[in-house]
Amino acid sequence: DTLHAAGAADALALSLAQGPLLSAELAVRTARIRAAESKRTLAHALSLTRSVEDLELTSSLPSPMVLNASADDLVSQAWESRLDLRAIDTALDALAAQVRVEQKKAWGSAELGASYESTDGEDGALLGPTLNLELPIFDQNQAQVARAQSQWEQMQKLQESARVAVAQEVRSQLDRVQSSAQDLAFYHEQVLPQTEHSLQLATESYSAGRIDLPALVEVQRQLLEVRRGLVTLRLESATSFAALELAVGMPLTGSVAKDVRE
Repeated sequence: DTLHAAGAADALALSLAQGPLLSAELAVRTARIRAAESKRTLAHALSLTRSVEDLELTSSLPSPMVLNASADDLVSQAWESRLDLRAIDTALDALAAQVRVEQKKAWGSAELGASYESTDGEDGALLGPTLNLELPIFDQNQAQVARAQSQWEQMQKLQESARVAVAQEVRSQLDRVQSSAQDLAFYHEQVLPQTEHSLQLATESYSAGRIDLPALVEVQRQLLEVRRGLVTLRLESATSFAALELAVGMPLTGSVAKDVRE
């Protein structure tokens, strides 16, 4: 408007420049709505009942992390750390113990005791050990053994299926983390510097009168889009790393992962 009032831009240039401005204002409103929805989601996760309008995050997005562990190492760590897998392992051990108990019952039972018997002899009584042995001839507990064995086999298949699912989940989340890290590095090293350089050249060209205002505004819009994409990639990097930690079942710090700034 200032350039148009000063005669430096005609009505067409002004109209073309207002289009991106209106789109930007719409994007800001959409971002505010999404921010409010995200705050409500966070408040629900934190069990907060108060209004979220004044809820502010004091920390920024975490920096990307560099993983020092391979996919196989992370899968092995997940098999040891995941509580759902550990619960299945415990259930499998309990069923294996039940199988052994039922198998022992097939051999019957033996009781060792003492016997006291009165006599008419000089000593008057006899005392000695006794052995009571029960041999199952008709019922060797085959049904209970088969039932326990079947339950153990079903749990073993469940364990194998769960381990496969966890392994694929870890590998999928690791691919997501590595992909977002590569995209983020590409934006930092290639896209953002190139767009900033283009804006510098466009500003110089506009000052020299070689391009008109809509061309300058278009380059500025491109830079804003790149910066928006950069923020989106940083968010994806943070959420994908959190998803990988959830898949592994433990925080990935120390020797496993470190901040890129370290």
